[in-house]
Amino acid sequence: MPVYDIAVRNDKMDFVQSMAAPCEKEMNPDLKRQTESKNIILKYNRKYVQIPVDSILYLEVLNHDLTVHTPAKDYTVRMTFSQIFKELPPSRFVRCHKSYAVNLARISHFSRTEGVTLDCRVTLPLGRKYFDEFRSRFIEVY
Repeated sequence: MPVYDIAVRNDKMDFVQSMAAPCEKEMNPDLKRQTESKNIILKYNRKYVQIPVDSILYLEVLNHDLTVHTPAKDYTVRMTFSQIFKELPPSRFVRCHKSYAVNLARISHFSRTEGVTLDCRVTLPLGRKYFDEFRSRFIEVY
C-alpha cells in the first residue's frame, strides 16, 4: 500500500493586517480564517510540493488516485477525498460528483443538466446526489 504525506502550512499575515483589530479577530474566528492564506504540501514524485489552496481549481479521484488540478500543473497522489478534506478549509471546497470536488471560488456557473463550469472553462458533472448540498453551499458563499 503506497504511503502519502500531506501537511498544511499557514502563511504569515501581513504586518499591517496583524496590527489591525486584533480583538475583532479573536472574537470572530471566520474573519481570522479568511485573512490567513493556506498552502497544502503534497508528496509528489518523491518531492514535497507546496500548492496554494487558492490556486486549486478542482479535485478528481480515479482508481484510488487523487489529482489536484491547478492552472499550472496537475498533481496526482495516492489518497482519498476524506483524507484531503481533513487538510483543506471546509468552507472552500464542496463535492459536486462522486469523483469530483470543486473550489467554490472558481465556479463561473452551474445547472442541474449542464454541470459545473469553472472560470477556466472546465465543465464538471453535477451528480443528483450532490446537487442540493452543492447549491446551498454555493448560495452561502455568494
